[in-house]
Amino acid sequence: MADGDMKVQPKCQWPVTSPDAPSTEYLHKGGVLRGKGKFQPVEYRPPFELEDAEYPLVLSTGRTLYHYNAATQTRRSEGLSAKQPEGFVEIHPKNARKLGVQDGQMVDVVTRRSRVKARAMVSRQVRYNRIWMPFHFPEMRTNELTVDAGDAVTGTGEYKVCAARLEPVPESVPERVFPGAFAAAEG
Repeated sequence: MADGDMKVQPKCQWPVTSPDAPSTEYLHKGGVLRGKGKFQPVEYRPPFELEDAEYPLVLSTGRTLYHYNAATQTRRSEGLSAKQPEGFVEIHPKNARKLGVQDGQMVDVVTRRSRVKARAMVSRQVRYNRIWMPFHFPEMRTNELTVDAGDAVTGTGEYKVCAARLEPVPESVPERVFPGAFAAAEG
């Protein structure tokens, strides 16, 4: 095959049982594999820890596009690490102005359990009075910030939301930060 003559593989929808078998048109065509979905209504329950005067922000944590879970594999990739080389905390532009935090400045993220340093990313991707951090960067210790209360309905830990505050790190020089999907220093 000459350059530019690469054979394009057709898109396949899981499950595909063998390389020669046709793919399914879409997952669960003809019905779900284990029967009908089981839904159960539940009443809203507020998080275990709500914001207050001392911790006025709500921190939530999660995954990013470039790194998966603990990033033990993805952070070994130069390309992915170049896209997102370090952890960060996203903060809404109005909260950043109120706290005197500049995009790319180091801040302390503080909860009742711990304090960690992170680079601020001023972003409209988070709501006002909310902050968000990825947990892919073990050196940033994001999970030390979160609460370990259990969720009575799901039986899982409620470690994705807690009360927090931000404190600008004195004399921190702002550096370029991963821009995110909705980064916006203005607004």
